[in-house]
Amino acid sequence: MQATGVMNSTDVNGTLYAGGWFTAAGGMSASHIAKWDGTNWSALGSGMGGADVYGVKALATDTNGNLYAGGYFYTAGDVDVYHIAKWDGAGWTALGDGADGAVMALTTDMSGSLYAAGSFTTVDGVTANRIAKWDGISWAALGAGMNGAVSALAAHREVMVSAADQGRAVATTFILYAGGGFTTAGGNPSAYLGQWTDDTPSALLLGYFSADQSGDRVNLHWQTATETGLAGFLLYGETDGSITQLTAELIPSAAEDSHTTRDYSYQAVTDTTRFYLDEQSVDGGIVRHGPFELGQTYGAYAVPGDVELRFVLYVPFVAGN
Repeated sequence: MQATGVMNSTDVNGTLYAGGWFTAAGGMSASHIAKWDGTNWSALGSGMGGADVYGVKALATDTNGNLYAGGYFYTAGDVDVYHIAKWDGAGWTALGDGADGAVMALTTDMSGSLYAAGSFTTVDGVTANRIAKWDGISWAALGAGMNGAVSALAAHREVMVSAADQGRAVATTFILYAGGGFTTAGGNPSAYLGQWTDDTPSALLLGYFSADQSGDRVNLHWQTATETGLAGFLLYGETDGSITQLTAELIPSAAEDSHTTRDYSYQAVTDTTRFYLDEQSVDGGIVRHGPFELGQTYGAYAVPGDVELRFVLYVPFVAGN
């Protein structure tokens, strides 16, 4: 392979893909993109082409093993793709009608969504200033985008741990970093680097739970930090390995969707010393939390509503002239 500007990516199986400004790999014809299986190079169909083709500039793979390629090309195999395409292991497909300018950076998240950036201003007919998201079906802009080309993307996800729920980890925030020749991101001053934050609450993040004896009754108290698509709760008690429902009916959620701390309480006449809390989503799904022991406090109590709200927006990552 004799080329400049070679990009590479590996899939979940460890297969290496290379893209760039080359027409052969390992003595095999390969138009700007090729695969290495650990022993040999092979082409991915007939590769990239079209008038004024300058090759592949960016590669990314998703959790299903699909490969995405972006760059300066109009076709992939015999398919019209316009600067971005998907390889599923057998053939090339377009992502809508493609972009009206070069795609120079790609990355994916754990849900399989693809993020693309470059010099384009529309993708599949959608106005998207140099950065956009593909959810597997359609393209969407990321806010107002950038005022100049984006040449690099990197992403990570922040994870919040539920202190009241035996350390259950819940991914809550996806952060995308972009770099390039721009001075504004989302309409905000942001010299050459920008940050996109996508704050999506988990179905339920339990922050606090307690069970205290009061005569022949047990006072159960719990608190949520986030709720999404939540219908309500059911409480259960366990005695000698047998679990029975304590609540006669569903305790409704204070808010179906919330970033705000919510308080709940229930008093049960019971001699059980171990408890479980079931969350029920609006679509009927159930997740069980616990066990929680009588007389124990889990997590930390917070004043209801005393949480920091974060919004989906661009914020300046680096400011300067």
